[in-house]
Amino acid sequence: MKITPAQLKRLQVLYAQYSRRSLDAGTSREDRVQWASEQLGHLVGSFSDLTKEEAHTLIDRLMGGLGIAPSPRRRRPRPTPRAAGTEGRHDGDAAVRTIATQESLDRITEALNRLGWSGAQFEAWLRSVRSPLARKAGGTRIAPTDITLRTLHDTNRVWWALKQMLKQKGLWTA
Repeated sequence: MKITPAQLKRLQVLYAQYSRRSLDAGTSREDRVQWASEQLGHLVGSFSDLTKEEAHTLIDRLMGGLGIAPSPRRRRPRPTPRAAGTEGRHDGDAAVRTIATQESLDRITEALNRLGWSGAQFEAWLRSVRSPLARKAGGTRIAPTDITLRTLHDTNRVWWALKQMLKQKGLWTA
């Protein structure tokens, strides 16, 4: 990923401040590029050619040289971990659906094994009106016709119901 415009601006401002305070740092473009090349261990043609990681490294080094505590690194949350915790909730975004992961399906299989359920019992439960996949229509629950667990929405709803059953039977371990 290329350097962002905000990183480029910050890097240039910090280098200008650093060069004013340092005796060995020059103020020309060539001095800036040479400094970056030395810091990264490879030839840098321009600050604009840097990656986001390289820019972050240089910004941290400049801030350290100026006596400024480096800012904490913020990463955008990945959709899968967030979806694993929120999809299937009543207040969740119904328009967003993530494909079920093998991990979520394995968790359900483990819960079924602890409960001692067969595949036929599980399928019958999913087809019943007591299934977490059953939907409401006019105040009554309607059993699902499609019981395939395709999305994290489906697997989360099933997992939360199975987890509650495990707790009620004293079989739950965190």
